[in-house]
Amino acid sequence: MLAWLAVALGATCDTTSPEALEARVEEAERAFGDLASDRFLELTASLAQDVACLEGTVPPTMAAHFHRAFGLRAYLGRQEGDTRAAFASAKLADPGYVFPFWLLPEQHALRQLYAESEPDPAVLPVLPPREGSLFMDGVASTERPQLRPTLVQVLDAEGAVQASAWLRATDATPRYTPTRPV
Repeated sequence: MLAWLAVALGATCDTTSPEALEARVEEAERAFGDLASDRFLELTASLAQDVACLEGTVPPTMAAHFHRAFGLRAYLGRQEGDTRAAFASAKLADPGYVFPFWLLPEQHALRQLYAESEPDPAVLPVLPPREGSLFMDGVASTERPQLRPTLVQVLDAEGAVQASAWLRATDATPRYTPTRPV
């Protein structure tokens, strides 16, 4: 919650490389696999702020990794709908992924939940930036998922990241100057 508040209030942050973010997600996964739920929750609580401070674009597989981490977090919070939505976004971005056994044992309920989580195709059109582009889950797009989370990045004309955020379906898209419709 505080991480989102800091972002909303425009707090400054240290820039984070996509590789550093990936390392943090992997560390959180290790904590989950080790049944260190307090450590896992602590690590995933800071991930939203880390995304807000990204200095580079993330590929779809990394966006999927991030969604899976938040799906695991939602599961620990007994938020099945949020778990399914995050897993659906992860599956769309990285359809071939299978949880390793060190993370989820073979008969773990989350394996079934992941298998059952299907991406909803509903999207909302968004205007592209006047100069630059939008990326949704690591792919250039002017369509935002309507019913599931997305990792959105706003890039300037040179491809530099101007804003990044992990958004639930009800969260506002980061501010940018859009093109005007004709």
